[in-house]
Amino acid sequence: MIKVNEAWRLAELIGVHNYILTHGYGGEPYPGKVKKSGEILKSQIKKILKKDINIEYLNDQEYLKSLFQDIQKILKKPFSNQDQAPFLGPIGNLYNLHKNLFLDLEDIEEVYLSDEKLKSGESYGSIKSKTCGWIAWYMINKDKKAVFIVAFNHHKQETSIKEMLEKINKFNQEKVKRAIKSIFVSRRNWYDDDLEKLNDQLPYINFLKY
Repeated sequence: MIKVNEAWRLAELIGVHNYILTHGYGGEPYPGKVKKSGEILKSQIKKILKKDINIEYLNDQEYLKSLFQDIQKILKKPFSNQDQAPFLGPIGNLYNLHKNLFLDLEDIEEVYLSDEKLKSGESYGSIKSKTCGWIAWYMINKDKKAVFIVAFNHHKQETSIKEMLEKINKFNQEKVKRAIKSIFVSRRNWYDDDLEKLNDQLPYINFLKY
């Protein structure tokens, strides 16, 4: 496992800020939310990258896109596998913005990602959360959709990974069972329930309350 550069926070905040710039009443962004989000992003850029950026630049989507690309280069540099998944796995804003939810990044203390060579579309990592302890996640691309196996509420990183690996083994043994279930019953599975329980426990902030 490789510890991810703190710049991951900037990648998450850029996603939030871009969302705030493009959503609001009648398609117009809320000025108060734009200002608050911009100030948070500016502060974190200064803290993590040691750069003092004019806040007006952060309201330009082309500038944000360029900044995001620069941050991605920083994040991917230690990893030989350049085709990695999002650094927060299923709990980051990439997977939750469509629900109008922003992850409270203050809850996240450490982020790790595996550099192990896996099958195409697969990756795993672990996260230390103040609320949910150590979280381990594994991503599998199945039928062009990301499936996540998660383990959480652990006091140690090692035990969260051990539980995750046990669940991966269970997932692999149930291939035929899932195929039959998808034909005759609901497509929802135990790993979907696990992920929902994790998201229910984590502190997310609704867009309107941000």
